[in-house]
This record gives sequence, structure tokens and C-alpha cells, in this order.
Amino acid sequence: MTGDKQQIAAVSHKYGAYSERHPPDPGTGDYVVDHSTYIYIMNPSGKFVRGLQAGTPGDAMADALRRLMRQNGE
Repeated sequence: MTGDKQQIAAVSHKYGAYSERHPPDPGTGDYVVDHSTYIYIMNPSGKFVRGLQAGTPGDAMADALRRLMRQNGE
């Protein structure tokens, strides 16, 4: 996801996404961002259809997508 802070906050809130940037390491300037790891499936109109847990095996993702496509006549 990308956008300005307000746009990201609005979309994050709408979809229940989480992120938190931690302060930079004083020695390197590197930083860490904790964030949710959920896969959002959207329809062609951009509407949320369902989510999948990160780490879902590829064959299970493919099965879920096939079921959704059959339900929608695609």
C-alpha cells in the first residue's frame, strides 16, 4: 500500500491492517516496521472479497481463488 500518511491510515483502518515504524537505529539509521501480513483478495471493482492468512500454501490460495471465480461466473 502506498500514499500519504492520511491515505494509508484511512485504508489501514478500513481493512484492519496494522503497522508501526520503530525509531531508527542510532548507529545505522536503519528502522524496522512491524505490520500485519494478511493477503487481501479484491474483485475487479476494487471491493474486498476475502482475506487469506500469510503463509497459506500456494495450492490452498489457488483453490480459494478458483472457488471465488466459479462463484462469480468467471
